[in-house]
Amino acid sequence: MEEISVPLHGESSVVLLAERPARAPDHEGETHAWDTLLQALAERPCIDELLDRLVQSARVLCQAHSAGLNLREQEGERELFRWRALAGAWGPFPRDLSSVDGPESVVLERNEAMLLLDPARHHAWVRTIPLPICEALLAPVEICGQRGTIWVLAHEPARHFDSEDVRILKRLGSVAASASRLLSGDAAKGSEAHYRRLQQEAQHRNSNLFSVIQSIARLSLRGPLFDEVRPKFEARLQALARVDRKLMIANGGTLLLDVLVRSEFEAFGDRIAWRGPELLLSQSQAQSLALALHELSINARRHGALSCKDGRIRIDWMLGVEAGGRVLKLTWRESGGPSVRLPERAGFGTTILRAIFSRAEFDYAAQGLACTLELALPESPLAPQAPVH
Repeated sequence: MEEISVPLHGESSVVLLAERPARAPDHEGETHAWDTLLQALAERPCIDELLDRLVQSARVLCQAHSAGLNLREQEGERELFRWRALAGAWGPFPRDLSSVDGPESVVLERNEAMLLLDPARHHAWVRTIPLPICEALLAPVEICGQRGTIWVLAHEPARHFDSEDVRILKRLGSVAASASRLLSGDAAKGSEAHYRRLQQEAQHRNSNLFSVIQSIARLSLRGPLFDEVRPKFEARLQALARVDRKLMIANGGTLLLDVLVRSEFEAFGDRIAWRGPELLLSQSQAQSLALALHELSINARRHGALSCKDGRIRIDWMLGVEAGGRVLKLTWRESGGPSVRLPERAGFGTTILRAIFSRAEFDYAAQGLACTLELALPESPLAPQAPVH
């Protein structure tokens, strides 16, 4: 490995990171990581669980060999960094404390990510561990008012971190800050503990139900005739399971439409944009829309705007009034993807949408698919403020 010096108080390593080719984002992996994190926090809502899941996600998403998180604490007259979570190969070699004179302090002072090559130069005790560290990438994080760093390690010379890893660590840091504020607020409200336990029990039963359905499908849909059908059915079932977990986490078993859309598509960055008034969905409404977004996104990944790097998707919704009451009108528009042709026959996804929604229209324009869905809303919406993304 080429020897490059990255001094602690010298030029920022952001320059070196920017010069390295960045790998493509793993949107599916990120979505799965967020779902796993939400489910874990619903089952065990505490700070330790949050930190453990964060470093596990960091290790997997950054394709690192180890990951960890430490927080700055006051111990008597000294300030130290306490290691709060570890994952990966580093796990068998825990260290409770580290000095504030190390790179962690510089990361917090600059409030930016830092890449270290051969970290043993900055931590003498690293040399005592029989596990080489070729690179370390650190990023600032804040948990319940305590500042610290989340970091990933490469133990092999072939693994080089890049700007995509910086983006992931920053995203994890943002998630950690928000989730820790929610958890600390819940801890102060002892009256909610019983309600939380009831939520967990209900979610556990629902998760078991989805598992049973999936097992039945796997046993029933066996043989070469069902090889194509089975994974599609399981993907649709998982889409419903994800929104069910979000409904259980949300207060009152309802879910904001903006939150539903964001959870499905935030990992795609600016490739997918959405706008519409704030709207609270019931369980059945959220499930219908989650299934619709799943079907449309799967089609876009296989044949449409998400199958190429320049494709874009725009999701808009508005509230209308018809004879039967309020109606949600949602439009999905694709652009920048492959040329679209009218399919020879309606697929199963199209059939599902037409069965669920009072109106489901598809425009197979050459420049991109457009789909308009309408859903009856017996409940009253919240104030019509429009989130823009």
